[in-house]
Amino acid sequence: MDFNIILDLACEVGKTSKLLKVLKNSGFSPRLISYDSIRLRINYNLKTEGLGKVLSDILNISTLLKNLRDLWVVVCIETWVEELNGGKIVSGMYRVGDVCVSVRRGRGNRVVKKLVLADQCRSIVRGLIPESLTRKCLESQENLDSVFSQIRSFIYELCAVKTHC
Repeated sequence: MDFNIILDLACEVGKTSKLLKVLKNSGFSPRLISYDSIRLRINYNLKTEGLGKVLSDILNISTLLKNLRDLWVVVCIETWVEELNGGKIVSGMYRVGDVCVSVRRGRGNRVVKKLVLADQCRSIVRGLIPESLTRKCLESQENLDSVFSQIRSFIYELCAVKTHC
């Protein structure tokens, strides 16, 4: 099972290179998308990395974003899990514990489970949902704790069912 998180950070002109440098010095591999945007994509194999390390890293990323608040204007967050599954799946949105999850077929025999970062979780919906519901953009650190709490719950809830996380 692979856990992925993408953070797209928009910066004021002149602060992009400083944020890029700080993220690199913090052990990440950020990518410059444009003169004012950085993408940070982080992948974990939950089987080899372990649930504790991933949850700890998520907390560290949240803290880092709060500490670097003066360097970014907007952060957009998207997170998902990919796992092998040769069986039949029904695409849609489901409540898993405290979070909503969008489930769809991925490439090959993979299933993609994305955290739905909408303000309210709708009841179970069959079929594909808009990708915009799985991506949350924040202009301040006000809701950062809430979003990262949802991410930790998402990982924990999905791994609670699996014995190898």
